[in-house]
Amino acid sequence: MNQEDYLFEIRFWPAFLAPSCWTVYRQTGGTTLEIQLQTVKEAISSRTPSLKTLTVAPSNAQHLYQVCNDTLIQYNDNWCSPGRDGVIGKGLLWSDTFTVNHFEFWSPQHYQPAHQLVMALFDVLATPIVDVALRNYTVRLRSYFDG
Repeated sequence: MNQEDYLFEIRFWPAFLAPSCWTVYRQTGGTTLEIQLQTVKEAISSRTPSLKTLTVAPSNAQHLYQVCNDTLIQYNDNWCSPGRDGVIGKGLLWSDTFTVNHFEFWSPQHYQPAHQLVMALFDVLATPIVDVALRNYTVRLRSYFDG
């Protein structure tokens, strides 16, 4: 199957962790996931957040794109009605055939489309994360959505 090039991004603002930005770039040469974590020290000092780049398997990239298409077509303002804690997410999807310039969600439940989108993003991590800080962050963030 010919895969379409795309850019998909979600910025997470968890009440219990530092913010992060997850960006998937699908291009002819392959797919990468960039995860940018901003520690409290980096935020206070206005330093550039740490950036980690991981390779994404073609089948995982295709699955993510399919989930994006299937869920973002359902996007509406009801995805985001923030509370006092939890996780706020903001994102976008750009491709030649389907573009959503902005979407938001807050702590989606398992049955909501935004939850499917977040889990598909986590599922692109097919290989173990070597970086300890990134692995710990990812485990904590994912466990919130698995909860």
